[in-house]
Amino acid sequence: MKPQEILMRLYAAGGRIDLDPEQPGLIVPDQVRSMIEGHRELLRASVDLPEVARRARIFRNQIDAWITAGRIAVPTVTISEMPFENSGGCVSCGARLDHGHWRCPTCVAALYEALRRQE
Repeated sequence: MKPQEILMRLYAAGGRIDLDPEQPGLIVPDQVRSMIEGHRELLRASVDLPEVARRARIFRNQIDAWITAGRIAVPTVTISEMPFENSGGCVSCGARLDHGHWRCPTCVAALYEALRRQE
C-alpha cells in the first residue's frame, strides 16, 4: 500500500493530523489503528509531519485568497520556494512521484488539513 492510500483511509475513517508545532502526530480512529500501525515506518519515511503543518498554512492562505477573490472550486496550491525540476512530479511541490499520483504524501496531508481547517 502506498502512503497516499494509507492517508486517504485514515481521513475516510475520520482521522487527521494534529498540526501542533511542538509535537505533530496522527489522530487515529480505532477502526484503522491496526492498519496504521502496520504501516507506521512507511508513513514516517514518507510524511514529514512538521512540514505538513507548514504546507497546510501556506495552502490555507492560498485557498483563502482564492475565495476572497470570488473564485470557485479549489485552486492548484503550490509551495513557491520548491523547485520544479522534473515533469510528472507533485503538482504542489515538484517532488518525484510514483506513477498514478498527483501529489506527494506530505502535500496530500497538507492539502487535506488546509481544506478541513477554517482558520
